[in-house]
Amino acid sequence: MKILPLINIYANPTIDKIVFQWDSVVRCGGPGYYAGLGLRELGLNARLRVFGCHGGEKIVLEGYKEVKAELVEPPRQLASTTSFLLDYRTSERRMYLLNFCGPIGYVEEGDIAIVSPVYHEISNELLEYIYRVHSIVVIDGQGFARRTLSNGLVTSGDIDLDWFTKAVALKVSIEDVRQPLQLIKLALRRDINLVLTRGYEGVIVVHRGRIYMSRAVGPKAKDPTGLGDIFTILLAIKVYENSNLLEAIATAIKGVGEYVCKCKLDEEPQLQQVSLGTLDKVLSNDRK
Repeated sequence: MKILPLINIYANPTIDKIVFQWDSVVRCGGPGYYAGLGLRELGLNARLRVFGCHGGEKIVLEGYKEVKAELVEPPRQLASTTSFLLDYRTSERRMYLLNFCGPIGYVEEGDIAIVSPVYHEISNELLEYIYRVHSIVVIDGQGFARRTLSNGLVTSGDIDLDWFTKAVALKVSIEDVRQPLQLIKLALRRDINLVLTRGYEGVIVVHRGRIYMSRAVGPKAKDPTGLGDIFTILLAIKVYENSNLLEAIATAIKGVGEYVCKCKLDEEPQLQQVSLGTLDKVLSNDRK
């Protein structure tokens, strides 16, 4: 198998309680776990190290070992692993924060850093240090944007782009962003590479002052949990290999499609340039 660079993932492991219309399950989760799972299923080999707070529960230790993602930090004393309830029983996912383990406090050098907090475990000071000791940093902004209501329901929030000017790319799910069009306009002005994922609807990309869109390829996943994390690691690896962001995004889109179908796809993602006006109409339709 192809040997990939040393990848450090900065994200708390999770225990996910997932409810579907037809079933429910409790399983290990978190960006490091799903990244390892995606690489394994796609036949890719990498040394993955995960930096994050966890409580050392058996389900977490065995899950990360199974996908060959090394948990660098020892179990946190008197702490339990971050836990979410993900409810897919309606057309829109509802996520509840059940427990938060705590902040990340440890960084090591590596070729690639994927910074993908699940909630608020990464400070600006820690992020600045991560930039200094890695060649490439890709951000998944989900945990920077998320907020919780009094009942634990996770809602969309705002992202401070000043934190991400040194990143190769900022990727975030559109459902985690309160004002996606405003974020796109800011990214255009700040010349920040932004990738907004829209589930099966595909992606919106801001790159070098232009806006691109592409639909997903392959079948729609019955369980979409973790697909964003697989997209992020495939994007980071491809950027590391050839530094072309648009090619990396296309590779990541196709890789997720192949992960879902467990097959090779002939269909290629098509990133097409669009105007801000066209994008505004698309986002307006999404809100209806």
